Amino acid sequence: MEGPDEASHAGDAAGKVEAIEKCDALMVPQVLALAGAPPEGVRLLVLPDHPTPLEIKTHVAEPVPFIMWGQGFPANDATAYTENEARATGFAVAPGHLLMSLFLSEPAGCRTP
Repeated sequence: MEGPDEASHAGDAAGKVEAIEKCDALMVPQVLALAGAPPEGVRLLVLPDHPTPLEIKTHVAEPVPFIMWGQGFPANDATAYTENEARATGFAVAPGHLLMSLFLSEPAGCRTP
């Protein structure tokens, strides 16, 4: 989904909000349809590839918020999907390339003998 990133490069706050709202409208209902009982083995990883602050209109090398959802991923205390909420959890994966290994690892308590 490039809309939010492109709007950030243009310094267009309203366009960024509109692009995020479109992403939410198209994707969130599909995820919520699974929320009651995710099918066995279904996991979801949601994150941007990089931050692009409106103020500077370019990419920065800052941590990004992410969601890992599905079997084996316990809930944390975050109440929203934002940079501030992610920071407040105290959970970070560094270096960032290790996130995929964590996401693909077998869920705790679900290992095969």
